[in-house]
Amino acid sequence: MIFLMPLVLRAQNTTIGGVINSYASGIHQISSTQLKINQIALFSVNDTVLVYQAQGAVPVLTNNSTFGNIQNIGNAGNYDFSIIQSIDGVNKIITLSCPLSNNYDDNLFQVVKVKTYTNATVNTTLTCDAWDGTKGGILVMFVKGTLTLNANIDVTGKGFRGANSPIINSLNKCSNDGGIYSYYYTVNGYDSAGLKGEGIALIPINYARGRGKFINGGGGGNGINSAGGGGSHAGAGGNGGRESDACYSVTQNYGGIGGLNILSTTGTSAQKLFMGGGGGTGTYEEYSNDVTKGGNGGGIVIIIANNLAGNNKQITANGETVPIATTYESAGGGGGGGSVIFISPNVNGNVLLNALGGNGGSSNN
Repeated sequence: MIFLMPLVLRAQNTTIGGVINSYASGIHQISSTQLKINQIALFSVNDTVLVYQAQGAVPVLTNNSTFGNIQNIGNAGNYDFSIIQSIDGVNKIITLSCPLSNNYDDNLFQVVKVKTYTNATVNTTLTCDAWDGTKGGILVMFVKGTLTLNANIDVTGKGFRGANSPIINSLNKCSNDGGIYSYYYTVNGYDSAGLKGEGIALIPINYARGRGKFINGGGGGNGINSAGGGGSHAGAGGNGGRESDACYSVTQNYGGIGGLNILSTTGTSAQKLFMGGGGGTGTYEEYSNDVTKGGNGGGIVIIIANNLAGNNKQITANGETVPIATTYESAGGGGGGGSVIFISPNVNGNVLLNALGGNGGSSNN
């Protein structure tokens, strides 16, 4: 007698949460198939990778209302997917199986290990490493079967960095008193203006402060206690508030100018990806514990899954809201919203996608 036993095959399911990706800062693009990178030990042959460049745009630097507009988008926002064919650990070189479609500037790109799952379930909040100036800010994953959301995916505030808290304006200069109207000041010009928020263009130290936006980075407030401008992405950032009531320039606004809507000002934006811009800061004239920095921009989420069980969860790439109101001093601008790219032919249940800008701070002064 022969007994036939049923064989049950279960597709592999992986429970995930926290940070799932690994990040390496780039050094040099040798060719369309070879890259020299740092942190090469993080990678193995046959890894799927995302190559991405966050910065590299060129802004207008003329000291007028055009300051901080886009002169040349450059390679900022470029990205490619490929697979590692071989690794030269001694020389820090990876060779890719598929040629890259885009060019990447030295020291301005990163390589992200893409996690690929048969099936995956998000049981605790899924996020990414924060952008640190060279890498991070991106969550990217492929799911061959079903992605089930039992918790949210959230990269809020993981993008471009908001300006640091302001330094004291020891000379107590109002804009009109000191002729502080410029769109930029050097990094040492803390008696004149707050710092600009980070964005798709690197900020030279001679242009680090002042009310002018820096593409999608919010401007720093001029004079006493004027606020930083908001970072931006798909919409313009809000302008920072006016100076202290003690200044007679309060009928005019020398607060930081909000960042540009970069999607409406770049003709190739459909082929590029951007993080949200950071908010700017202002100045203050006396010591205070409630001075606020600019909010960080939102990061980037890229998910490709054959099936999604949404379970009314959220995928969020919001800009950071400045957390506190100041009593006497200047407030930082909020961070710009990031990017969410979600591709799935089969969606079961609701999932809410968010990429909103954060709120700037407020002040009673």
